[in-house]
Amino acid sequence: MAAASPGQPSPIVGLRREREVLAVALETGRHVVIEGPPGTGKSTLLRDIARQVGRAVVFVEGNAELTPARLIGQYDPSQVLAEGYVPASFSDGPLLRAMRAGALLYVEEFNRIPEETLNVLITVLTESEITVPRLGAVRAGEGFRLVAAMNPFDAIGTARVSQAIADRICRVVLGYQDAPAERQITRMATGTNGQVVDFAVTLTRATRQHRDVHMGSSVRGSIDLVLLLTGLARLRGETSLARPTARDAAYAALSGRIRIADGCDRTPESVLDELLAELWPADTPQPELTDGRGGAGDDGAPSDGQGKADRLPPTAAGDFFQRPQSAQARRRDRARSSAVRTVSRAELAAMHPSFTAVSPTLGQLDEEAFTRALAAGPEDAATLLADLSHATDRELRAAAHRLAARVFFRLGRAAQQPSTGVQRLGAGTADGDLDLERTIDLWSGPWPPAADELVT
Repeated sequence: MAAASPGQPSPIVGLRREREVLAVALETGRHVVIEGPPGTGKSTLLRDIARQVGRAVVFVEGNAELTPARLIGQYDPSQVLAEGYVPASFSDGPLLRAMRAGALLYVEEFNRIPEETLNVLITVLTESEITVPRLGAVRAGEGFRLVAAMNPFDAIGTARVSQAIADRICRVVLGYQDAPAERQITRMATGTNGQVVDFAVTLTRATRQHRDVHMGSSVRGSIDLVLLLTGLARLRGETSLARPTARDAAYAALSGRIRIADGCDRTPESVLDELLAELWPADTPQPELTDGRGGAGDDGAPSDGQGKADRLPPTAAGDFFQRPQSAQARRRDRARSSAVRTVSRAELAAMHPSFTAVSPTLGQLDEEAFTRALAAGPEDAATLLADLSHATDRELRAAAHRLAARVFFRLGRAAQQPSTGVQRLGAGTADGDLDLERTIDLWSGPWPPAADELVT
């Protein structure tokens, strides 16, 4: 694969492993589906690789209206009447254009395409050719590849990709970048540096892990939040970042990108209010806003001045925003959440200090290291094992499931254990369901009833 030209750095931040896998798959003649939530850089990743290898890209937007004729092409009726069914009367669709040119056919929203249209691709993926009635066989050029992209978390208007198609393509799964990479992306997109970027990225990432949220915001929410937040402060003539301004910007930038979990009766705005109260306590002093753009970020990005709004107080944007979530909170959120989201190795390493020892390489789970972690802290080890079961790494996820079936956690007794056997239910004054009839019989009259008058 050709290297990037000097002075033209790759626009991709993070995703090094995924980028290498996709590049090698295309180089070796494989067709690929890129799977991941919105905002993870699927199309950007492909276009960057195509630019570096000098390959053209034919774009197709997948939807329910994409018929086989629109994908392959069709005869022009007026030309057929004038000249008959000759090759000149046929208008190539995106599939034939990509095949003839040896280009990359990039299909977005792959799982929104009707099954009859996807079936057209089976022969193309296997034999690199397609036979069109009255036109004949069309052979794909040397560099033709199918690259599809889809969001597996969106079930509205989507369909399952058949096994016949899945068996003919490789699958590359993209997850969200880690926090440093998202801060770098936000700085590059907004031209703003400093702790206001930390605030935007931290709040955006928090929406993905909230117990009542099925799908949180992508990094595009961080970018919009920084731009709206600094712009509103400038418009209102504020020298410090006021909480109402932060709330207004968060509502506009993030509420439309948050999807509440099914069965949860609350609004995206209420989730943002809760996160703002948690991440930015009311007693925190308001940060000062400074003029200018650029500046150095946390990871050493080039600096040419102060950020436009880059002075949040340390308690608001530094230690407080970056504090790790407790193991108990993670278990509570996981138990109450209906969303299933994979967790990258970078996220696992950030959440668990023992992760590197337990899984030193991709796909490996060191059971002896986990046993040591279990002896050192059973609760932390239990949380780690639960998080490993949602790892993006498929082999590690499978190993965690196998290990979980053999691991026994001794739980402490929180209360007196009930005795076993058949017993008779009787009245009493302990915790339990209220026996209304007996309570009325014992009630002496004054309100409220005395404690010894409540029968359970």
